[in-house]
Amino acid sequence: MEGHCSTAQAIRPSTALVWQAATFDKLLARFPAFQRNTVRALEERLHELEQRFREVSTDKVGSRLSSELIRISNRLGPASGNAEIGLSRSELAQLTGTTEYTVSRLLTRWQTLGILSSRREAMQVHDFAALAQLSESEWRKSDCPPRPCTELAS
Repeated sequence: MEGHCSTAQAIRPSTALVWQAATFDKLLARFPAFQRNTVRALEERLHELEQRFREVSTDKVGSRLSSELIRISNRLGPASGNAEIGLSRSELAQLTGTTEYTVSRLLTRWQTLGILSSRREAMQVHDFAALAQLSESEWRKSDCPPRPCTELAS
């Protein structure tokens, strides 16, 4: 398998583990539970990428941005806490396939509504229910519903 170059930026303190491919293969063979967990993690990542592809190709920008903020918030902790999302407007624009201006306009509107508070390099979500409602209200009903399309085929 060929490698690829990419960069990543953690949104909270993290520890990165790096193994050589041969070492990773040995661990997978030796520990079946590790193999199952790895496959499960890859399935989740694939599902997330499919969902993002659908969002970028069919959803309005407001829906994409609110969905991304919900995803990030869920990774940071429970929805009841006001976890700080340490991403700039430019980074959010890249994640959602839109312009920094559009992200800024939407965040300002949502801040006025009390859904979140925002500053240049970070924001906090205060009303997850309202954010989720924004995500669903802008969803295009002619497309796949906001649950995994693969569930429909089952």
